Amino acid sequence: MKRTPSLTALRTTSPDRIEVRRSRVEVDLNRDRDGHVYRSADECWGLEVWHRSPLDEGVAERSRAVHDEFYEQLGVLLDPIAKHGPFVQFDCHSYNHRRDGDGADAVPEARAENPDVNVGTGSLDREYFGHVVEAFIDSMSKATIDGRPLDVRENVKFKGANLARWAHERYPGVSCVLTLEFKKTFMDGWTDTPDDAHIEALTEALRDTVNPVMTALAGFTTPRMLS
Repeated sequence: MKRTPSLTALRTTSPDRIEVRRSRVEVDLNRDRDGHVYRSADECWGLEVWHRSPLDEGVAERSRAVHDEFYEQLGVLLDPIAKHGPFVQFDCHSYNHRRDGDGADAVPEARAENPDVNVGTGSLDREYFGHVVEAFIDSMSKATIDGRPLDVRENVKFKGANLARWAHERYPGVSCVLTLEFKKTFMDGWTDTPDDAHIEALTEALRDTVNPVMTALAGFTTPRMLS
């Protein structure tokens, strides 16, 4: 298993970004420390990825060290930023909406439960940062790709996971993580064949959200006072 190569283009919307070039099977950084190593097929969508299962504890411990180092370095990067007040992170992922079936012939799942862009805000202080979320959704929804507006909705497919929780707990009232899950209409999720025109349009739509999001964030000058 591997990260989606085509998603890299979307991350170029910002000069400040983090890209981890490791398999999520080795170390899933978006899960907590206790559950981030896929030690058996039961923890990996039924897929056998190791020659010996369950994975040896010594190997799993090396993956835990990578997990620890990632979040330590993320803190080094974000701590100085947090001192200046609230900030927004785009946590970009993708998901396959054609899982039921035989490989490339799998039928797409219903659109009602599979938006083009799922905005995960499960651990976000929605009352405080809600207008930032709405500014993002409003901007992204204005994009038209393949002849129709993008379907951008909140917490339909996913609500965000460990990275968002970590940032919101470490920087309460300061960090606003939008976990963005892009439906794999921009590529074939089974063959990894990209649709370059679709990717370019998505990249432009994501880039166009920056100014509205920053405008919404501009009203914050100090972290929220927490009781």
